[in-house]
Amino acid sequence: MLNEVLDALAPGWVGSLIGLIGIAAAGGTYVLSRQRSIISYRTRGVRLLGHAESKLPDEVNVQYRGKDIPRLTRSVVVLWNDGEKTISGSDIVQEDPIRVDVGVDSSIVACTLLRSTRPVLKASCQQSTQDAQTATISFSFLDSNDGLVVEILHTGKERYPTVKGTIRGIPQGPRNRGRVLSQKPPSTSIPFLRSRRTLALVFIILGFLVSAAGTLLPLFDLPTAIAKTTAPKYALIIAGALYAGLGCLLFWVLRRRYPRALHTEELE
Repeated sequence: MLNEVLDALAPGWVGSLIGLIGIAAAGGTYVLSRQRSIISYRTRGVRLLGHAESKLPDEVNVQYRGKDIPRLTRSVVVLWNDGEKTISGSDIVQEDPIRVDVGVDSSIVACTLLRSTRPVLKASCQQSTQDAQTATISFSFLDSNDGLVVEILHTGKERYPTVKGTIRGIPQGPRNRGRVLSQKPPSTSIPFLRSRRTLALVFIILGFLVSAAGTLLPLFDLPTAIAKTTAPKYALIIAGALYAGLGCLLFWVLRRRYPRALHTEELE
Protein backbone atom coordinates (compact mmCIF):
# COMPACT_ATOMS: atom_id res chain seq x y z
CA MET A 1 0.00 0.00 0.00
CA LEU A 2 2.86 2.37 0.78
CA ASN A 3 4.30 1.80 -2.69
CA GLU A 4 0.94 2.58 -4.26
CA VAL A 5 0.71 5.85 -2.31
CA LEU A 6 4.24 6.83 -3.35
CA ASP A 7 3.43 6.02 -6.98
CA ALA A 8 0.32 8.21 -6.80
CA LEU A 9 2.40 11.11 -5.43
CA ALA A 10 5.18 10.64 -7.95
CA PRO A 11 3.81 12.77 -10.85
CA GLY A 12 5.10 16.33 -10.91
CA TRP A 13 1.62 17.89 -10.98
CA VAL A 14 0.86 16.44 -7.54
CA GLY A 15 3.68 18.44 -5.96
CA SER A 16 2.53 21.57 -7.77
CA LEU A 17 -1.04 21.02 -6.58
CA ILE A 18 0.11 20.59 -2.97
CA GLY A 19 2.15 23.79 -3.27
CA LEU A 20 -0.86 25.74 -4.61
CA ILE A 21 -3.05 24.40 -1.81
CA GLY A 22 -0.42 25.50 0.72
CA ILE A 23 -0.27 29.01 -0.76
CA ALA A 24 -4.08 29.28 -0.76
CA ALA A 25 -4.21 28.06 2.85
CA ALA A 26 -1.57 30.58 3.90
CA GLY A 27 -3.47 33.39 2.16
CA GLY A 28 -6.74 32.35 3.80
CA THR A 29 -5.08 32.17 7.22
CA TYR A 30 -3.65 35.68 6.77
CA VAL A 31 -7.03 37.13 5.74
CA LEU A 32 -8.83 35.51 8.67
CA SER A 33 -6.22 36.49 11.25
CA ARG A 34 -5.30 40.03 10.15
CA GLN A 35 -6.06 42.90 12.52
CA ARG A 36 -6.45 46.32 10.89
CA SER A 37 -7.67 49.70 12.06
CA ILE A 38 -9.71 51.31 9.27
CA ILE A 39 -12.58 53.79 9.40
CA SER A 40 -14.44 54.35 6.12
CA TYR A 41 -17.34 56.41 4.86
CA ARG A 42 -19.66 56.75 1.88
CA THR A 43 -21.86 59.65 0.90
CA ARG A 44 -25.09 60.38 -0.90
CA GLY A 45 -26.54 63.79 -1.73
CA VAL A 46 -29.44 65.52 -3.44
CA ARG A 47 -30.30 69.14 -4.13
CA LEU A 48 -33.61 69.96 -2.47
CA LEU A 49 -33.88 73.63 -3.37
CA GLY A 50 -32.03 76.06 -5.63
CA HIS A 51 -29.25 75.55 -8.17
CA ALA A 52 -25.64 74.54 -7.68
CA GLU A 53 -24.05 77.59 -9.30
CA SER A 54 -26.62 80.26 -8.57
CA LYS A 55 -28.74 81.42 -5.71
CA LEU A 56 -32.50 81.66 -5.71
CA PRO A 57 -34.03 84.63 -7.54
CA ASP A 58 -34.44 87.79 -5.51
CA GLU A 59 -38.21 87.40 -5.79
CA VAL A 60 -38.02 84.13 -3.87
CA ASN A 61 -37.37 84.20 -0.16
CA VAL A 62 -36.86 80.83 1.57
CA GLN A 63 -36.22 80.44 5.26
CA TYR A 64 -35.19 77.53 7.44
CA ARG A 65 -35.80 77.98 11.15
CA GLY A 66 -36.07 81.71 10.62
CA LYS A 67 -32.87 82.05 8.56
CA ASP A 68 -32.75 83.00 4.88
CA ILE A 69 -31.02 80.32 2.80
CA PRO A 70 -29.84 80.58 -0.85
CA ARG A 71 -30.23 76.84 -1.50
CA LEU A 72 -30.82 73.64 0.44
CA THR A 73 -28.81 70.46 -0.04
CA ARG A 74 -29.35 67.15 1.73
CA SER A 75 -26.28 64.96 2.26
CA VAL A 76 -26.19 61.55 3.95
CA VAL A 77 -22.94 60.12 5.32
CA VAL A 78 -22.39 56.46 6.25
CA LEU A 79 -19.42 56.02 8.61
CA TRP A 80 -18.27 52.62 9.89
CA ASN A 81 -15.37 50.57 11.25
CA ASP A 82 -14.03 48.86 8.11
CA GLY A 83 -11.27 46.96 9.91
CA GLU A 84 -11.01 44.25 12.53
CA LYS A 85 -9.75 46.19 15.56
CA THR A 86 -12.08 48.10 17.84
CA ILE A 87 -11.90 51.89 17.47
CA SER A 88 -12.32 53.73 20.74
CA GLY A 89 -13.91 57.15 20.90
CA SER A 90 -11.21 58.18 23.36
CA ASP A 91 -8.65 57.77 20.56
CA ILE A 92 -10.16 60.69 18.64
CA VAL A 93 -7.79 63.65 18.87
CA GLN A 94 -9.71 66.55 20.46
CA GLU A 95 -7.80 69.14 18.45
CA ASP A 96 -8.88 67.40 15.21
CA PRO A 97 -12.23 65.65 15.86
CA ILE A 98 -14.14 63.48 13.40
CA ARG A 99 -16.32 65.88 11.46
CA VAL A 100 -18.33 66.26 8.26
CA ASP A 101 -17.21 69.16 6.08
CA VAL A 102 -19.74 70.43 3.52
CA GLY A 103 -17.30 72.76 1.77
CA VAL A 104 -16.57 76.47 1.55
CA ASP A 105 -19.27 79.10 1.18
CA SER A 106 -21.79 76.85 2.89
CA SER A 107 -23.51 76.58 6.21
CA ILE A 108 -25.05 73.60 8.00
CA VAL A 109 -28.64 74.21 9.04
CA ALA A 110 -29.39 70.80 10.59
CA CYS A 111 -27.57 67.61 11.55
CA THR A 112 -29.47 64.41 12.40
CA LEU A 113 -28.36 60.93 13.43
CA LEU A 114 -30.47 58.60 11.29
CA ARG A 115 -29.14 55.27 12.50
CA SER A 116 -26.41 53.49 14.42
CA THR A 117 -25.76 49.77 14.57
CA ARG A 118 -26.21 49.67 18.36
CA PRO A 119 -27.45 52.16 20.99
CA VAL A 120 -24.48 51.27 23.22
CA LEU A 121 -22.19 53.07 20.75
CA LYS A 122 -23.63 56.39 22.00
CA ALA A 123 -23.19 57.86 18.52
CA SER A 124 -24.12 61.49 17.99
CA CYS A 125 -23.82 64.31 15.46
CA GLN A 126 -23.71 67.97 16.45
CA GLN A 127 -23.24 71.20 14.56
CA SER A 128 -19.92 72.84 15.29
CA THR A 129 -20.14 76.03 17.32
CA GLN A 130 -16.89 77.32 15.80
CA ASP A 131 -17.30 76.44 12.11
CA ALA A 132 -20.64 76.74 10.30
CA GLN A 133 -19.59 74.30 7.56
CA THR A 134 -18.76 71.32 9.79
CA ALA A 135 -20.68 68.91 12.02
CA THR A 136 -18.87 66.87 14.67
CA ILE A 137 -19.39 63.09 14.97
CA SER A 138 -18.71 61.29 18.22
CA PHE A 139 -19.09 57.75 19.53
CA SER A 140 -18.06 55.67 22.51
CA PHE A 141 -16.47 52.92 20.40
CA LEU A 142 -16.88 51.09 17.10
CA ASP A 143 -16.36 47.35 16.83
CA SER A 144 -15.81 45.80 13.41
CA ASN A 145 -18.74 46.72 11.11
CA ASP A 146 -20.21 49.06 13.70
CA GLY A 147 -21.13 52.47 12.39
CA LEU A 148 -23.65 55.26 12.01
CA VAL A 149 -25.60 57.22 9.41
CA VAL A 150 -26.02 61.00 9.63
CA GLU A 151 -28.08 63.42 7.57
CA ILE A 152 -26.76 66.92 6.94
CA LEU A 153 -28.94 69.75 5.61
CA HIS A 154 -26.79 72.60 4.37
CA THR A 155 -26.65 75.50 1.93
CA GLY A 156 -23.54 74.33 0.06
CA LYS A 157 -23.10 73.65 -3.65
CA GLU A 158 -21.30 70.36 -3.02
CA ARG A 159 -23.68 67.43 -2.50
CA TYR A 160 -21.01 65.00 -1.35
CA PRO A 161 -19.22 66.20 1.80
CA THR A 162 -15.93 64.91 3.17
CA VAL A 163 -15.19 63.40 6.57
CA LYS A 164 -12.06 64.63 8.30
CA GLY A 165 -10.35 64.08 11.60
CA THR A 166 -7.55 62.24 13.35
CA ILE A 167 -7.78 58.97 15.31
CA ARG A 168 -4.79 57.54 17.12
CA GLY A 169 -3.58 54.41 15.36
CA ILE A 170 -5.22 55.41 12.05
CA PRO A 171 -2.80 57.94 10.52
CA GLN A 172 -4.53 57.88 7.12
CA GLY A 173 -7.78 59.14 8.68
CA PRO A 174 -11.28 58.34 7.38
CA ARG A 175 -11.20 56.67 3.96
CA ASN A 176 -13.60 57.88 1.28
CA ARG A 177 -15.14 54.76 -0.31
CA GLY A 178 -17.19 56.75 -2.84
CA ARG A 179 -20.87 57.36 -3.26
CA VAL A 180 -23.86 55.28 -2.27
CA LEU A 181 -25.54 54.26 -5.54
CA SER A 182 -29.30 54.19 -5.80
CA GLN A 183 -30.91 50.77 -6.12
CA LYS A 184 -33.81 52.21 -8.11
CA PRO A 185 -33.52 52.62 -11.90
CA PRO A 186 -35.20 55.46 -13.84
CA SER A 187 -39.00 55.31 -13.69
CA THR A 188 -40.51 52.54 -15.79
CA SER A 189 -44.00 51.21 -16.39
CA ILE A 190 -42.79 47.61 -16.02
CA PRO A 191 -43.32 46.68 -12.34
CA PHE A 192 -40.64 43.97 -12.08
CA LEU A 193 -37.97 46.30 -13.50
CA ARG A 194 -38.33 48.92 -10.77
CA SER A 195 -35.19 47.63 -9.06
CA ARG A 196 -31.69 47.72 -10.51
CA ARG A 197 -30.97 44.33 -8.94
CA THR A 198 -34.00 42.84 -10.68
CA LEU A 199 -32.77 44.33 -13.94
CA ALA A 200 -29.36 42.71 -13.39
CA LEU A 201 -31.06 39.37 -12.73
CA VAL A 202 -33.02 39.71 -15.98
CA PHE A 203 -29.75 40.22 -17.87
CA ILE A 204 -28.23 37.11 -16.28
CA ILE A 205 -31.26 34.92 -17.04
CA LEU A 206 -31.46 36.25 -20.60
CA GLY A 207 -27.76 35.58 -21.11
CA PHE A 208 -28.12 32.02 -19.81
CA LEU A 209 -31.06 31.34 -22.14
CA VAL A 210 -29.24 32.75 -25.18
CA SER A 211 -26.11 30.69 -24.40
CA ALA A 212 -28.25 27.59 -23.88
CA ALA A 213 -29.93 28.18 -27.23
CA GLY A 214 -26.52 28.40 -28.88
CA THR A 215 -25.37 25.17 -27.20
CA LEU A 216 -28.52 23.28 -28.27
CA LEU A 217 -28.58 24.77 -31.77
CA PRO A 218 -27.11 21.63 -33.46
CA LEU A 219 -30.03 19.57 -32.11
CA PHE A 220 -32.57 21.52 -34.16
CA ASP A 221 -33.56 20.62 -37.72
CA LEU A 222 -31.78 23.46 -39.51
CA PRO A 223 -31.13 24.01 -43.21
CA THR A 224 -27.97 22.26 -44.42
CA ALA A 225 -26.14 25.52 -45.10
CA ILE A 226 -26.61 26.66 -41.51
CA ALA A 227 -26.06 23.25 -39.93
CA LYS A 228 -22.60 22.91 -41.50
CA THR A 229 -21.25 26.09 -39.90
CA THR A 230 -20.59 26.74 -36.22
CA ALA A 231 -20.75 30.54 -36.49
CA PRO A 232 -24.40 30.91 -35.31
CA LYS A 233 -23.74 28.57 -32.39
CA TYR A 234 -20.73 30.48 -31.09
CA ALA A 235 -22.37 33.82 -31.82
CA LEU A 236 -25.27 32.93 -29.53
CA ILE A 237 -22.97 31.56 -26.83
CA ILE A 238 -20.80 34.68 -26.88
CA ALA A 239 -23.83 36.99 -26.90
CA GLY A 240 -25.33 35.12 -23.95
CA ALA A 241 -22.06 35.29 -22.05
CA LEU A 242 -21.91 39.05 -22.62
CA TYR A 243 -25.47 39.53 -21.36
CA ALA A 244 -24.80 37.40 -18.28
CA GLY A 245 -21.49 39.19 -17.68
CA LEU A 246 -23.26 42.55 -17.88
CA GLY A 247 -25.77 41.39 -15.27
CA CYS A 248 -23.00 40.15 -12.97
CA LEU A 249 -21.14 43.45 -13.39
CA LEU A 250 -24.30 45.37 -12.47
CA PHE A 251 -24.71 43.20 -9.38
CA TRP A 252 -21.09 43.91 -8.43
CA VAL A 253 -21.47 47.66 -8.89
CA LEU A 254 -24.71 47.74 -6.90
CA ARG A 255 -23.47 45.58 -4.06
CA ARG A 256 -24.00 47.14 -0.66
CA ARG A 257 -20.53 48.30 0.29
CA TYR A 258 -21.27 49.16 3.90
CA PRO A 259 -22.68 47.10 6.79
CA ARG A 260 -26.22 45.87 6.15
CA ALA A 261 -27.32 47.07 9.58
CA LEU A 262 -26.75 50.68 8.47
CA HIS A 263 -29.08 50.58 5.48
CA THR A 264 -31.99 53.05 5.61
CA GLU A 265 -34.63 54.31 3.21
CA GLU A 266 -32.66 57.56 2.92
CA LEU A 267 -29.95 55.61 1.08
CA GLU A 268 -32.29 54.23 -1.62
